[in-house]
Amino acid sequence: MAGPLPVSLRQRVVEAWENGEGSFETLGKRFKVGEASVNRWVALKRKTGSVAPKPMGGARRSPVVDDAGMQFLKETLEAVSDSTLVELCASYLEEYDVKVSPQTMSVTVRRLGFTRKRGSSAHGLPSARTWSSNAMPSERRRNR
Repeated sequence: MAGPLPVSLRQRVVEAWENGEGSFETLGKRFKVGEASVNRWVALKRKTGSVAPKPMGGARRSPVVDDAGMQFLKETLEAVSDSTLVELCASYLEEYDVKVSPQTMSVTVRRLGFTRKRGSSAHGLPSARTWSSNAMPSERRRNR
């Protein structure tokens, strides 16, 4: 996705509209922007007094699992590699008094570099699955 258009262009377009130099369509063609963009910028100017763009992308909420929690999970997985997501959620709730869903825990564990692996003797048994760390994927590629 492209970034927002410059504030200077937005200001020129809104000033032209405020001076009555044309309709949204006319100004859009003149400044080579969409009619809807002119409409949004004028509305933004009316609402906020500025034509500065809003922040783009990314999560707007703070993560449920903070840095201390990430360290706790990393240590837990290194100590007990056969923990399930539900067990990790329960441990996190007990330690930090914060309820985390298994999906959030899965994303967090993957962000730490751990993936679910089966042992060579597992033969498809769920109890034989363990977490393994893939923290250094660049080193694995170099050793091939």
